[in-house]
Amino acid sequence: MDQVAAAGKAEYPIPTFVNAALGDRVGQCSSGAALADTLTIWQAAAPHIDILTPCIYRPVFSEWATLFHRAGNPLFIPETRADPGYAVWAFGTHALIGFSPFAYERTADRNTPLARAYDVLGQLAPLILEAQAKGAISAAVLDPDKQEDSVKLGGYTFEVRQG
Repeated sequence: MDQVAAAGKAEYPIPTFVNAALGDRVGQCSSGAALADTLTIWQAAAPHIDILTPCIYRPVFSEWATLFHRAGNPLFIPETRADPGYAVWAFGTHALIGFSPFAYERTADRNTPLARAYDVLGQLAPLILEAQAKGAISAAVLDPDKQEDSVKLGGYTFEVRQG
């Protein structure tokens, strides 16, 4: 993979990423993938690859995102479900640099929840980027399986609950 990335960068100096197919639970994964527990090995063995990324289709989105976002590996989600909550949460919590739902172009129109979220995120992008650089942004997301969350930011703890 490193040889392919190096050859590509010789032609076009653009960032390169490798995505990992994940299992149903954290700790259960496809073999041979650039996984969170082998991320350091991949970074050492394949220095021409800029980002190791998870394809997250499972209900443990936040756990997988947290495992892949670490020093030297910004968070980019190249494949996932078209869930606007995931995008907003990851931009706020992990300084996400990109969110790409799989096959979204087949069902996209400007009235879908994700299209509306992209519109709002696009309008807020300058503020989001500034806050990400300062470490002054976070987010909470609630869903049927998670009815409450807490967020620490600027010396405060915000408790978020549904209802």
